[in-house]
Amino acid sequence: NALSRGMTQRVVLAKSLLHDPKLLLLDEPASGMDPIARRTMRHILQDLAANGASVVLSSHILSELTDMCTSVGIMHMGKLLTHGAIDAVISSLETKRSVVHVEITEAVELAVAWLEDRGDVDAIRVDGARIVFSMPGDKREQARLLAQMIKHEFSISSFAPQTTGIESLLMTLIEER
Repeated sequence: NALSRGMTQRVVLAKSLLHDPKLLLLDEPASGMDPIARRTMRHILQDLAANGASVVLSSHILSELTDMCTSVGIMHMGKLLTHGAIDAVISSLETKRSVVHVEITEAVELAVAWLEDRGDVDAIRVDGARIVFSMPGDKREQARLLAQMIKHEFSISSFAPQTTGIESLLMTLIEER
């Protein structure tokens, strides 16, 4: 009987851990694993790292890296685009552009026209009372925009920056190059 892809990955990982390695190089280690096996593997790798081992892994599943890694290097087309502590890399990418969802209870057209006139807001989409747009900057810039919208007396019922996954951030980084 042949083993499933996930079970094969588990066996390979177990074999790799038998000699208590100080350096572990893994390529797509969670490929084919179910969520429980992925979580178990993540804990094993974190324990190894906490005990002084260096664990280097590659993965196309970027959200997986945010859960497993302390540092990251992002490559595209053979070039290293960015590297460093994963939180710092994500934070530096998040400050470049934000996607914001605003709900306005009245005068949606006026709010859209005002946003268009700013010059720094783009990709504006309207769905009923919800306006979704992209803007430069971080949370401070978002707060400034909200304050300006309130000053212009737009009746805002909701102002919510979209949480950005690392995949979206990577696409922003690639588009800049």
